[in-house]
Amino acid sequence: MARFFKRGALIALICAVTVECSMRAALAYRLRDPRLFFYAFPATNPISSIYPDRPMPGYRKYLPNPRRLIYVKNAGANHMYPYDASINKNGFRGKDFDLEKKPGVTRIVCLGESSTFGAFDRDEETYPYLLEARLNGDAGRKYEVLNLGVSESNTEWLRNMLVPEILSLNPDIVTYYGGHNDIRDFVSSYRTGRPEHRSLFLSGDVFRVAYFYLPAGVRRAFSRDRVPPRDLPSAAYSEIGPKFKTNLLYLAERFKERGISFIVITQKVVGTDREMKNKSYEAYSAAIKSRGSRSSFSARIAHGHYPLMRGIAAYAKGNFILVDGIGALDGHEKCFMSHVHMSAECNAVLADSIKPAILRARSSVR
Repeated sequence: MARFFKRGALIALICAVTVECSMRAALAYRLRDPRLFFYAFPATNPISSIYPDRPMPGYRKYLPNPRRLIYVKNAGANHMYPYDASINKNGFRGKDFDLEKKPGVTRIVCLGESSTFGAFDRDEETYPYLLEARLNGDAGRKYEVLNLGVSESNTEWLRNMLVPEILSLNPDIVTYYGGHNDIRDFVSSYRTGRPEHRSLFLSGDVFRVAYFYLPAGVRRAFSRDRVPPRDLPSAAYSEIGPKFKTNLLYLAERFKERGISFIVITQKVVGTDREMKNKSYEAYSAAIKSRGSRSSFSARIAHGHYPLMRGIAAYAKGNFILVDGIGALDGHEKCFMSHVHMSAECNAVLADSIKPAILRARSSVR
């Protein structure tokens, strides 16, 4: 009997080690990073590599790290690659900068979510980096563009960041590109059973990792209908719309008091499945509405995102400069790498659309 149990335990151990090694090998191949085979890691979902890890009062930012491991890819590519992103001493993406602004320099602070941070992008591919390059490519005033985009952030975070992070930098111009996370956080609060993909077999979550490798259509089949069948997108906008407006106007008022120009850029989201790809923002929104309860989780967010973005124009006048980022990016759906994250090509288009507003705001800079 003892021999039987020993043999059974040995077989179970061999099976466990085989599964563990297989999952690690598959993940290392998928992300083109052999290091993942040899040591434990916090998450098997690549996007989690850009989650902020430094808690602050009412928000989060990043621990300084000149070589923070993230995963990047090119538009249309299936595989990701490891990349050492720069997190400066202030806890944000990009090169180090001094708190004290240099004389003769126009300082611009870019606020936003992971699309501003540059998920899947190299340092020189983010739109704040490209915006600085375009502004300084012209003769005249010197510009400094600081990327304060933080993954997972929303407008509530920005209110809490206002004094310790934003105003302390003494900016001349502040831009904001976002809104997706405000709606997403509300929709997510009704979603249950969402796979987290956080560990491998020996940690007890082999099925979560296996889920990560399923085709996108199969994953949607698992996650669909985890949201209550009521009109959640409309409820999301009804709940979040007023808060979003209040937060933007609060920021606008604080900036106006200090002579800071505020620029808000409407944010584009795109469809990622075969039926929704390459549709304009208007067409995508209409298609989601007609699909109804058959929509994916990201599409449900986009359904609430649409009125959020279209509503900004109603209260922009006299409060901030409004840039039609959606219009600029319509027709460039192929250079999106997810429903909201952009490749270098799309980031360049967005930077080009923001540049004229920066030049207009320059006349009112202190």
